[in-house]
Amino acid sequence: MNENRLAVCQSVWFPRILITLILVLTVLGTANRAVAQGGADMPLQFKMIGKFHDPDKDENAGGVNAFTVNVLKKTWIFDIESSYTLEGGALGSSVLKQIYPPIMTFMGPKELTDQLTNPEIEGKTYTLTGQLYMGKRLFRVNTIEGPPEESGGDAEAASEPDAGAKDESASD
Repeated sequence: MNENRLAVCQSVWFPRILITLILVLTVLGTANRAVAQGGADMPLQFKMIGKFHDPDKDENAGGVNAFTVNVLKKTWIFDIESSYTLEGGALGSSVLKQIYPPIMTFMGPKELTDQLTNPEIEGKTYTLTGQLYMGKRLFRVNTIEGPPEESGGDAEAASEPDAGAKDESASD
């Protein structure tokens, strides 16, 4: 029995099979590693809700979930109140904790980046949706939903039903 094993190990084919097996396993290991790392560069569909603070005006701005955000040439402190991955899976806060140091660049269409550099957004709550590239610390903004603005027309429309109710009660 031992003579057969020795004959197999001494044959010409054994080293060739062994080298081929090692090469195949190496290639498979490299391919798996490339797939695992490729996911880090894939963007996450992400939603963040928070307030923008000017770091020059408010030195104490931000909390545990605050990020320094660069939009064009403007720098903000974005204090994130809540965050979500829109694809499911990981919680938004656990994803954001992986970004260290807490610095991000926001980019997107000109109309959105212009809105994000406007000083009037300071201290107001905004909802941003877009793609988060964690490895690049980049957030590509797709939509911005700001605080509800009350215009004079909305205030008048709200008071009109009351006026109509008064007219009806007066006619009774």
